[in-house]
Amino acid sequence: MNIKEIILETIDDLNDMVSEPDSSYSPFEFRTFGWNNSVVLFMGVVIWDDDNDYIIDEDEFVDTLKTRSFGILNQLNEKMENLKDD
Repeated sequence: MNIKEIILETIDDLNDMVSEPDSSYSPFEFRTFGWNNSVVLFMGVVIWDDDNDYIIDEDEFVDTLKTRSFGILNQLNEKMENLKDD
């Protein structure tokens, strides 16, 4: 399996885990801009790119995406809590 196939399969699996059965909601997205410029986004925020990161192990890649997406959710939750305080 090549690197793009691993990425696509991973993104598909992660979206399946977080989406309802009949939902079209897909917070994880893969975009490629040619043969060497690819990114993975979570809710529109880049959480991986092939310029600064590479995939050593598929499990490590999944863990990286999860960790970075949880970081975005935590930041969003903090910002939402700040809205309550205003």
